[in-house]
Amino acid sequence: AAATELSSRSGLLGEGTDRLGELIGKVCRISTSMSAATQQGLVLALQGFKTDNFRLILYTVLNYISTGVLDDLHDVSESVEAATFFLNLLYEANHKAGNIVPYTHFYNEAVNRTDFNIKEDYKRWKSGGFSFCNFPYMYDPATKARILRHENSREQFNEFEDAVLQLIFTGSSCPYLLLKVRRGPNLIPDTLREIHMQVNADGLKKPLKVHFIGEEGVDEGGDQKPPLVSPGPVPR
Repeated sequence: AAATELSSRSGLLGEGTDRLGELIGKVCRISTSMSAATQQGLVLALQGFKTDNFRLILYTVLNYISTGVLDDLHDVSESVEAATFFLNLLYEANHKAGNIVPYTHFYNEAVNRTDFNIKEDYKRWKSGGFSFCNFPYMYDPATKARILRHENSREQFNEFEDAVLQLIFTGSSCPYLLLKVRRGPNLIPDTLREIHMQVNADGLKKPLKVHFIGEEGVDEGGDQKPPLVSPGPVPR
């Protein structure tokens, strides 16, 4: 029914975004309770829209989501969840139709803001709750990089914590990924050898420390800069 209504009332597209927003909001709420067959009927109907009409529907949904997210940057309302679910149907329709609009049009301004709580969204994703991480096409490359850095930081912390506990109780594990390398022409082969030795020990997830052989410093307290990258600020 929702697919038929959206298709048959496409004349609203030329009558302003207010009435279209009301219709989209209604369809978003209905779409969450649709059967799989009805959802595919809606996807099929959306594939038949002209580019301008499809783009207007897409932007209306994205604006609906942004408004809801900006109202509360730390929680996600049911209406935002419903709109995001409908956005996923739009994305599926766009893909099946051979990209009515470029995929970059699905980026959402609100979830790509630097003040959006990406850590909380990641936490919801890991716990199996609603998360924009389940709809990665909404994130631009910069936000995806933030998520990867956060995930890497979390995994490093967890690995470090486990290694410290093992060190305390068994004395059998170093809490760092310690690379012992020589400078000069030996730097690259030494680094590759050391990394290869850590592959099967989950050591690559540990915080990195580098010890240059023959230079002052204890084995587990050497330079902390990766030997193959230029110095720079540590991401937090």
